[in-house]
Amino acid sequence: MDKKEELKSLESEKAQMIARYMSLQDQADSVNGQIYKTCCGVEALNVKIETLKSEMRKAALKPAPVNGKSHPPGLGKSPS
Repeated sequence: MDKKEELKSLESEKAQMIARYMSLQDQADSVNGQIYKTCCGVEALNVKIETLKSEMRKAALKPAPVNGKSHPPGLGKSPS
């Protein structure tokens, strides 16, 4: 193979590799978009979970009403 043929072959191989690279880059961009959307979904759920947990903690600390009135914890029932 002479130098011109070798050069043409190498340039053809390079063009094929660039086309493959571009295809892989498109796939990577698509997957990265999916990863980002999934991550945002997880973060949104984390916010909802923490909000619910906080509400549950606050509700657990509130004394239960007795005859429609609040009372300190442990003093909900009168001794019989």
